[in-house]
Amino acid sequence: LQLIMNDKNYDLFFNQEGEEVILLTVTDAEGNDLDVEPIANMEIEELNREYIATFQINATTGEREEELLLFRYYENEDGEPILEGIDDEEELTSVSAAFMQYFQSQLQS
Repeated sequence: LQLIMNDKNYDLFFNQEGEEVILLTVTDAEGNDLDVEPIANMEIEELNREYIATFQINATTGEREEELLLFRYYENEDGEPILEGIDDEEELTSVSAAFMQYFQSQLQS
């Protein structure tokens, strides 16, 4: 599953607190557009890849969904950002653990 960000990427929106939020629109394999809000990204040296954590935004309510969506992040040869689903269970487990550790450290500081 490869999700490529489309033209809505650069639109800025505001959340209920009046903070700027960037919403990215990705298209899944079935052709459905999903709005996602990036909340963190990190490079995991052991996997030699960069990842991004997002929340899906409910199209009807504009609210964040509860489930965290994780993607591989890279840029293609034209410099366009690409989000790619993580199909490998072991990789997904490692990435999930790394983000959970990061979020817990942020809550403690």
